[in-house]
This record gives sequence, C-alpha cells and structure tokens, in this order.
Amino acid sequence: LDEAAKTLLRGSIGTSVGQLSNGTVGFSNPSSSVGFADYPWVDANGNGFAEPAEIAATGQPITFGGGFNPSSPTAVKSANQLDPNLKAPLTTALTLGIDRELMPNLGIGVSYSWNRTTRYAYDPWIGVGPEDYELADTATTPGGVLAVNVPGQGTYSTLVYRPIPAVVAAGGNGRIRTNFEGYSTRYNGIDVTMTKRLANRWMARFAASYNDATQQYDDANLVGAFGNPTLNDGYIDTLQIGTLAPQASAVIPGGQMYQLSSGSGQGEVFVNAKWMLNLNGLYQLPWNMELAGNLYGKQGGPLPPVSPASLGLDGSHN
Repeated sequence: LDEAAKTLLRGSIGTSVGQLSNGTVGFSNPSSSVGFADYPWVDANGNGFAEPAEIAATGQPITFGGGFNPSSPTAVKSANQLDPNLKAPLTTALTLGIDRELMPNLGIGVSYSWNRTTRYAYDPWIGVGPEDYELADTATTPGGVLAVNVPGQGTYSTLVYRPIPAVVAAGGNGRIRTNFEGYSTRYNGIDVTMTKRLANRWMARFAASYNDATQQYDDANLVGAFGNPTLNDGYIDTLQIGTLAPQASAVIPGGQMYQLSSGSGQGEVFVNAKWMLNLNGLYQLPWNMELAGNLYGKQGGPLPPVSPASLGLDGSHN
C-alpha cells in the first residue's frame, strides 16, 4: 500500500462444495445397513435376560430403523429414500487482512475471516413435518417436560417431543435424506499476529484470535438433525436456567455452534472456544545453546448437562 512496501493488504473470497458423508451412498440400499425393530419385553422370571416368550413382538415396536418397515416386514426394498435433488454442502468464505512492518525483522498483522455453510443434509421421517410431533408424556417426563439439574446453577427444563406413529406409518415408515433448507452455520473471526524474525540472537511470535461460530435459521419451525424439535447434544444452545423452554425449534437462531467431536465415543468433547492465544520465543545463548519457551491458552470447551430422554419412534436421545 505504500512506496516503502512495508504495508500489505490481502484478501480472498471463494465458494467451495463440501463432501457428502460416505453413508449417503447406501442410505436407501437395504444391503448396506441392518434393518432393526425394538420391541418391549417383560422380565417375567427376573433373570435379567430377554427370552422369546417375554418379548411382545406382535404389537407396535418401540422404534425401528435401517430401512425396516414394520408394516411390511418381509419387504426387500428399504423404506428409506434418497432425495434425487440432494446436494453437497456449500461454503462461501471471505478473508481480509493487513500486515505492517514496524521495524526490520518485526511485523504485525490483523485479519478478519467470515464463512457461511448451507445445504446440510438431515434425515426426517417421510411426510412428517414440525406439526406432526406430540409431547412425550411418560413416567420420566410427565407432560413432556424433562428437567435437568445443573450443578451450582439450578434446574433447566425443556420440552421433549416424539413423532406421531400414525403419521410416520402413513409416510411408509421411512426416512428421507435431504437438504436442511433454511439452516446454515456462520463464522466470524479476528486474528492478530506479531512476528519477530531471528535477529540479534532472539526471535518471538504471538498470535491471538476471537471466534464466533453460530447457527442460523430463517423459520420458526426448525427441526433437528432427525426432524425432531427436541433439543439434543447435537444442537446445544443457551440454557434457560429455572424456566421452561417451550422451544418450537431445536436450534436457537444465532446460538453458538458446539461441534461434537468424533471418535471412539469414550468421551464427548464439544469443540468451541471464543478466544485462544499462543506466545513463543527463542534466545541464542553462548556455546551453541538455545533457550525457548511457549505459552498457549484458550477458553475452556462447553460442558453441557446431559440427560437421556425417550422420544418414541425416534428412540432415546441425549
């Protein structure tokens, strides 16, 4: 930007298509996944094992999946469907930054990043909309209200929903993998850097960032990853301590996006930190020796209270 060439302005903008999950290929293929149905059972003899005579397999199953259709149990065709117009996720990203050399071997920089991702995929029941859910009134959730005690803060209450079985059956007892219309995730971030190159026997680097990852939705009738409007550990939002949250959606527009880590399942880690920083440096001592140090810090990760709930045909969710 200047004749001395000590100030640099840089930026980029682009759009890229993401990757569909490998499970999409076989979502509606009956040979790619095992169909199942869960039926209730009564441990009549008290031995702790489900025996054939104790399983009520002639009535309505508790839940089912994998393309199995209880209305046509011998069908060789999966009840699940793949939306022929399904598209891969789409991300638009923008970066704008400025760097300045303050003195020889010492420079600072500030950059801003923004991105937006749309066309996420999800698997709602076929023919089931947000209005086709009812409160899950059970012994553990009377009135469909699930209360969770948050240590040191109080009790958090939320409503728990389950799909209406008759509507699910009318749609063929299957799910459809389609795009999550109206839903998007957005990221805004600011990064600050300082670099002192190795000169006069020492060097140092400093970096700090502020991050804001949110979920957005442009309609009040948002449903979750499986179409159910119940809040779950895939959609963690601002807790409403001490009050009932009669949410009409599983995601609060503008709420933080806490990405659940993948792995063996031994522990749940929700990745989200508003700030982080790193400082390191090195000094050259006599006799070809060097002294170096590094300091790293970040905001702690979210640790949401988790309580399981029965969601009828949607099974048990946390």
